[in-house]
Amino acid sequence: MTEEKKSESLTAHDSTIREPLFEFLELQMQTYLVVVDFRRRRNKQGEEYGMPVCYYEWPEDKWGYDLVTGAYAEVLKFLLTSRRKM
Repeated sequence: MTEEKKSESLTAHDSTIREPLFEFLELQMQTYLVVVDFRRRRNKQGEEYGMPVCYYEWPEDKWGYDLVTGAYAEVLKFLLTSRRKM
C-alpha cells in the first residue's frame, strides 16, 4: 500500500471515530455533560469486576434547572466585566 493510500484510509477512518468523540468532549468542556459516578460492572454473582465505567448526566438533572440557568447569568456578568477591564 502506498503512503498516499495509507493516509487516505487513515483520514477516512479517523473522521468516523473522531467527530463523535470530539463532539462529546466539547460538550464536557462546556459543561453540558458532567461526570456523576464511576461504577464497576457486576457479574452474575453480584461481584464487581473490570475497570470502572464513567456515568454522565446533564447538569440540569444533577443540580436542577434553576441553579444551572442561574449560573448562565453569572457567567455573562463575569464576561462583561472582564472585557471592560481589558
